[in-house]
Amino acid sequence: MRLGYEKKIWLFIMSAVLLSNSGCSSIQTMKINPVTVTVWHDFNSTQRVVFEELAEEFNGTEGKEQGIFVAVYGYKDVEAISAALDQEAGSEAMPSLISVSADFVWEFEESGCLADISQYLSEAEISGYVDAFIDAGRLGRNGELRLFPIAIATEVLMINKTDWDLFAAETGAMLSQLGTREGLAAVAQSYYEWTDDRTPDIAEDGRAFYGQESVASLLLNDSLPPGKELLRINDRQAGMQADRNVMRHIWDFYYTSYIKGYFKSFGNFRSDDVRSGEIVAFTGSTAASMFFPQETERGTDHYPIDYAVMPAPLFAGGSDYIAQAETGMAVVKASQAEEYASVTFLKWLTEDEQNITFGCPSGYLPVKESAYKKLKLDLAIVERELDVTPQTYESLLTAFQYGEKGSFNAGQVFARGSDAAMILEYHLQEKAGADRQTVKARIAGGMSLDEATAGFLSEAEFESWYQSFCAALEEVTD
Repeated sequence: MRLGYEKKIWLFIMSAVLLSNSGCSSIQTMKINPVTVTVWHDFNSTQRVVFEELAEEFNGTEGKEQGIFVAVYGYKDVEAISAALDQEAGSEAMPSLISVSADFVWEFEESGCLADISQYLSEAEISGYVDAFIDAGRLGRNGELRLFPIAIATEVLMINKTDWDLFAAETGAMLSQLGTREGLAAVAQSYYEWTDDRTPDIAEDGRAFYGQESVASLLLNDSLPPGKELLRINDRQAGMQADRNVMRHIWDFYYTSYIKGYFKSFGNFRSDDVRSGEIVAFTGSTAASMFFPQETERGTDHYPIDYAVMPAPLFAGGSDYIAQAETGMAVVKASQAEEYASVTFLKWLTEDEQNITFGCPSGYLPVKESAYKKLKLDLAIVERELDVTPQTYESLLTAFQYGEKGSFNAGQVFARGSDAAMILEYHLQEKAGADRQTVKARIAGGMSLDEATAGFLSEAEFESWYQSFCAALEEVTD
């Protein structure tokens, strides 16, 4: 039986009144009987200090007014969470709020112990957050919001501008060429040849120009146009559809440049490679921007370097998506008052000033669209006396552009996602690294670069890798 229009309106009004009264009741009850929100987190030293200070600030302001007290505790590893979840002997009780990755929410979702955060948020409140950040937290089987975004890291291109300026002055290279991956690859080749020519008595000793911090983000973000997605997710199960043309484009950019010595990954992180003079530029996380070195230490030659920051390069005419790594918190199922109190703290924490204060010193972006303003960042730095390194500041301003364009990529969680991540990160990288060593050995034996790489650049070589990559990914998806 269909409800009449007037009855529908009446039910809508009554629902709104009941929800409103429920919230007011919770607030009034908490003022009489304060609620303690216990938070478990695994933040690093900088974030930990700032987070604890903000929790204390909340307790003395918004929390005091509403009858909410936030108690903050760090945890060492996920085993502690699992023990609490399984109620193992000697384990602690589950907290109210816990900082976890999207992958780990899977275990929580199976246990049914997480609250749907969206029931405590109005549509207007949800719309204030960057859509991709909220979408990435909708990890419930029916789209429930299980992970609340509190900070986001993304990728930028960072450059040793001191070495770049020397190269550019002699070759005419321009930073604008680094705006696309095609342009970046061409510049990297030019840099290799330029450095090789500087020692004419030594053959093929050119230096690499570029490093890619995450090969997985390269593979995923460049296979995102509709119908070209590398992974298609349906009810937590992933299916693989590695479009051959897309994979070939990535192969030509990354693998070909790598085995020829134009690209390189040498140390644990690409910022280490800039420090040791192995590369000049890299695409890496805004959260790692604070570690960009202030000097290069190539052998016994040490000298200070300046930096430049640009948006992460994309393929010309390709997808306009940028990787995001989300720091979020899950609300553990409890009484309505405790869940309401937990979300109240999260909403306060993600208001522009508090959110900038929490994330920006560590290179993390705020999660609300309204916070992507240089003026707001500058005011918070001054008024809160935030210690933000110059390179991190520039990285944040650069990444603000992504928010304005809506280019963030909302990742998805699926069964065996961690296994797939390992394949995405290392399958192509390990082949490129091994084949580069063979190329170097051939050059040492007297071959030219073209001769040493010829066998690796055939169609058959790509096809062999492509089939191997697909087979490896299929094992952990379909």
